Amino acid sequence: MRMKVLYQDQRFRAGASQISERGFTILGVFEPMSGLTSIMAELSTLGHIVYCADTIGEALAHARHLPDLVVVDLTLQGSPSPVIEAVRRLSPPARLVPVLASAPMTTDHDSLIDAVLPDLADLAAVTAAIVAWSPVGLLAGITRLAEVFGASEIDALAGRFQMQLVDAVAVMDTALDRSAAHRVAGIAGTLGFARLGQSWLAVSEGDGTMCEAARREARVAIYALARAAHARGVY
Repeated sequence: MRMKVLYQDQRFRAGASQISERGFTILGVFEPMSGLTSIMAELSTLGHIVYCADTIGEALAHARHLPDLVVVDLTLQGSPSPVIEAVRRLSPPARLVPVLASAPMTTDHDSLIDAVLPDLADLAAVTAAIVAWSPVGLLAGITRLAEVFGASEIDALAGRFQMQLVDAVAVMDTALDRSAAHRVAGIAGTLGFARLGQSWLAVSEGDGTMCEAARREARVAIYALARAAHARGVY
């Protein structure tokens, strides 16, 4: 089964706050025989907007429309993936999109990939792993703050917070600063990023099991904030 669902440009021009309450947009990049085929079909039935590409050109054309997530099957390709490398060379905010990949055991998981998916044979596990990256409702809190305190001030604060998240994620694996994690949690809570704040608070308190969730929530927020800035003409 091959699905070719075209993006609606207005959806992306409106910014991340216009993501539907139910689903989000996924760009799947894989060959016709990939195990991702049934998974993308399942995600589509759950209300998510899915676009599937099997060439670099096709993938990049739709990556420029700022999907919420890119999922790439490396099982038949190996790593590094030319598609992922090409996406990361796009202009911002497109190159900031979270990228998940299925991969053979020998794959070198480098910084171009945000997470490795479970075995593609486990439909439920892979679907859950992808849905965990949903940005639905993420910017609702900061949108309300902008309405109360003024967009210019909140936008400036959001921009600084985005850069702080980028720095925090960059050092997470090598030199995690629990005090810095606590600051991230505090600002996240103030700006209405509930899941982000909770995960980073747990990390700041020494819960190493929450590092993966904290990294995921930060990457989703970084991209969502970048897309919102793009919608305002910052990029």
